[in-house]
Amino acid sequence: MIQGESSTTDEALSHDDPKKAGEQARPKNNEDRNDIVRSELNIEKWPAIWKPAKSKNRPAVRIMQREVTLPGGGRVVARVELGFTHLGELTTEDQRTYYALVKQWEISGRPTEQTFFSIRGLARFLNKKWGSNVIEAVTQSLRRLRTAPFTWQNAYHDGANKDTLEVIETFNVLSELKIIRQKTEGRVSKEAGYFRFNDFINRNLLAHHTKPVLFDTILKFESEVAQLLYTHIDLIMADKRHYERRSKELFGDLGLKGKEYGRLYERKRILERAMRELQGVSLTTGVVAAATIEKTRDKKDYKVVFAKATNLARNSPSQQQGRGGVVALSQPARTAVELQAHDLVVHFHKLFHKLSRVFPQSKEINQAISLIASHGFEQAQYIVDFSHRAAAQTNYAPQAFGGILQYTSQALAGYEQNQREIEAAGRNKAQAANRHKWDELQKKVEEVRRSHAHAKLESLPQSEQDALYERVKRDLVSRSPWLVQSTSTRMFEGIVRAAVVDELVGARIKEKPEGKLQTS
Repeated sequence: MIQGESSTTDEALSHDDPKKAGEQARPKNNEDRNDIVRSELNIEKWPAIWKPAKSKNRPAVRIMQREVTLPGGGRVVARVELGFTHLGELTTEDQRTYYALVKQWEISGRPTEQTFFSIRGLARFLNKKWGSNVIEAVTQSLRRLRTAPFTWQNAYHDGANKDTLEVIETFNVLSELKIIRQKTEGRVSKEAGYFRFNDFINRNLLAHHTKPVLFDTILKFESEVAQLLYTHIDLIMADKRHYERRSKELFGDLGLKGKEYGRLYERKRILERAMRELQGVSLTTGVVAAATIEKTRDKKDYKVVFAKATNLARNSPSQQQGRGGVVALSQPARTAVELQAHDLVVHFHKLFHKLSRVFPQSKEINQAISLIASHGFEQAQYIVDFSHRAAAQTNYAPQAFGGILQYTSQALAGYEQNQREIEAAGRNKAQAANRHKWDELQKKVEEVRRSHAHAKLESLPQSEQDALYERVKRDLVSRSPWLVQSTSTRMFEGIVRAAVVDELVGARIKEKPEGKLQTS
């Protein structure tokens, strides 16, 4: 039973908030792309509907559920029960066939009744080479879409009536399916047919209660888990730039159950392959700039971490008509972070490959944008420099910017250590500077005091000066008898004068209102 969604996942998948779930996520740059199909939103919210086609687990009833927030703030359990027939369960191959049917429906003018199609046409949509095996595989997929039974409880949102239906039973993706074939000499010479989506799906498709899906991108995945994970994050990250999830909970979200998925190292191995395929892949609202696997803080699991960036490849140069009918190309203005990302990638290639002229790829730019967005430009630059030093120790020579992302955690730890050392050095420098300033201040105070002492000495009557000199001289001789032999020398006179000034400096000197000095 799939439950326990995180708050992030719960928000994105709440059937009472279709905008956050991606229903309205229709980026302008994608409007004219012919690989986009608009899938019914309720189906997109439950990726666990589709079982990996190559799974060795025996067919079984799948029950998925999660808590969702109602408009009034209450909570209710949304539950989907998916059965199977002798044809098996719905699989990731059936997910692709479903998208192909949506595309055929859209091309046919979005009919309210039956949509006519051919197996050959669907195979063309699915990029499958025509043959008997393809005919059989597509036919079986269509039959599963027609027969696999659903039960929805507090989980199916009616986009036309803006309401969530309490219970829907005997629900199938297709309510009608007809395939007619004519064979000549044992080979299919003609074939045609029609299908009709379930009334609920059809009504939601017509009401635009949908989510855009990049169909061509789906078809490129080799890993079934990558396909499931992609459709999941494409929905979750419709209004987010960052998403992370522990592998155990993530596999529950995707409906991946079985002994192999219960083992930590197996989940990591499966995710590593999927994450490699997801790196740099286009989303309907951007591009996967970073797809990494990290150990959780408690060291008990791994987690996936995704970062999304603007897909610069879609912002292609626009054509403008210039003078004399000449077509000029104008590049879209770059944002500040895009300029920083460009500089970062250029720095990488100059550092690793000694290149003087660099033309960064859009994938590298997007990866750099993600790095800057997550850690700031200064730390991102440090990661590049750290990676260059670390890679040299193992003779590793990454050809593209993405090759250094594996050093991010180590680099950040080193950066923090460097910052602590810099701060400590700064404190020591500041303390030394303060000590120097204090010494300089003390020196100036001493100079002022001695200047005042000399002025005081000069202002005393001669008789007082002589008396002071005699007293200081007697004190010096009494403390240092060896000076008796030098009392008539200039050196001794200098010592006595210095001692007189020191005595005046040590005395409490006050400034009277009339400006005269007084000692006490």
